Amino acid sequence: MEARSLGAEYDAWTEHFRMGTWEEAFRCAGLDPGFYLYRKRSFDEVLPWDHIHSGVTKAYLKGERERAQTEKTTPDCREKCLECGVCDHKTVYPVLFRDGDLPHGPEKPALKTAPGRSNKHHITFTKTGRARFLGHLELVRTFIRAFRRAGLNLVYSKGFHPMPKISFACALPLGTESMQETVDIEIAGTPGTSSLEESINLQLPSGITVISVEEVPFDKKKERLKESHFLVSLKNGVKLQDDYLETFLKSEYFPVVKINKKGEHKINIRPLVKSMILVSPNRIRLIIQHTSGPQSKPAEIVRGVFSLDESSVSGMKILKTNQVLG
Repeated sequence: MEARSLGAEYDAWTEHFRMGTWEEAFRCAGLDPGFYLYRKRSFDEVLPWDHIHSGVTKAYLKGERERAQTEKTTPDCREKCLECGVCDHKTVYPVLFRDGDLPHGPEKPALKTAPGRSNKHHITFTKTGRARFLGHLELVRTFIRAFRRAGLNLVYSKGFHPMPKISFACALPLGTESMQETVDIEIAGTPGTSSLEESINLQLPSGITVISVEEVPFDKKKERLKESHFLVSLKNGVKLQDDYLETFLKSEYFPVVKINKKGEHKINIRPLVKSMILVSPNRIRLIIQHTSGPQSKPAEIVRGVFSLDESSVSGMKILKTNQVLG
């Protein structure tokens, strides 16, 4: 409670962990962390894990520790009982397999795929409202479950770990709404596209809506995402400066700092921006080009171009209005 009152609330995330906060909490509580972390414990005291009853006695574990330190091996308990405490020889006995084959576990059910031809379908959908808070992996699971509930016979990949053949054009940043997202799926059989759209929509949560389904030939090369169009709106009272935008558009190199698990690094965002237009003092139309190099999110680009602080970007709303495949 002391650490939480000092601000240690999201410390499971490494970017929020502050060692100084915990050191201050220990001082306020009058505790020495070294007492719990670094001192040598005796076998007579109550150890932190003594409340766990695995069946093995503490005396046996102590003996095993001593044998390990003296590099002595422990014999197989199937040949001689070691009196570890797990088996009481009344209700619990050692399990022995001396002869014959070991029992096999239950077989995994085979994935059912209807015989005959399969079809590829290109699905366009919107992601708005509360659905914008679904991360990409959550979105993938949402669609897979919706397809199954709709009775679609998905085609799976081959190999040790078969997966349904589903491919999204891109991973939308968390919190971003979109009027045009796409996913390609492969279905066994020949369902009609109009019935597909209706049956899938009945199974999707509020905020995700399929707006079109198109059958595509197998020999058609998969299209790559080339451009994403966004409308970025900041909260009322935030006014964006034209001179910042003009400086950015005239530049050839414009670095911004990205922070990830590997730390901070700079990327040049100028080649990523095809166009950027101020449509009002707090609203921007942005077109991002998707290249083979490092990418940047719309929020990172807007923040870097206009040198915005945390208070200015809080409440930022981002709507993806269109995407270009090719």
